[in-house]
Amino acid sequence: MLVKAAVSTASKYSSVAIIGAGIGGLSAANALLHRNGVAGRVSVYERAECFHPTAGSGFGLSPNGQICLSSIGINEYRTFIQPFDTMKRITHDGVTVEQESEVLKNLRERHGFGIAGCFRADLVDLLVDKLNGFNLGNLAYSHKLVEIRPHLDKVELGFE
Repeated sequence: MLVKAAVSTASKYSSVAIIGAGIGGLSAANALLHRNGVAGRVSVYERAECFHPTAGSGFGLSPNGQICLSSIGINEYRTFIQPFDTMKRITHDGVTVEQESEVLKNLRERHGFGIAGCFRADLVDLLVDKLNGFNLGNLAYSHKLVEIRPHLDKVELGFE
């Protein structure tokens, strides 16, 4: 498991830097901070000036994705995800057709996790809020990584 490997490696260091404040970077930061004592500090660096909620508006969450979020203490996503049990489409005549998938509905009801989706902005906002809730988490916008300088005992990052 990638998160488990990152957790075991990070415990040796006083701070961890994550480059990129997308869903992956923010999830990794929250996972590291969720495990008490993993790192003294986790900083996430993003080159954009701010989060643009229109970039990639929809986001699909598989059962595994939902399980991962729950395993790092992020359960609030359940308040805004929409299950994909029922699909609606509009025909060329303008008629709305609704179709329900019993397979997907049964999967969600049986296991508590199903195929679902949400607005990307809602998930990013939640991950940022959780990161900010940790005293040792930090998100820095307008930080474009331009250089990595490895040393024997540390790595220095250079930003534009």
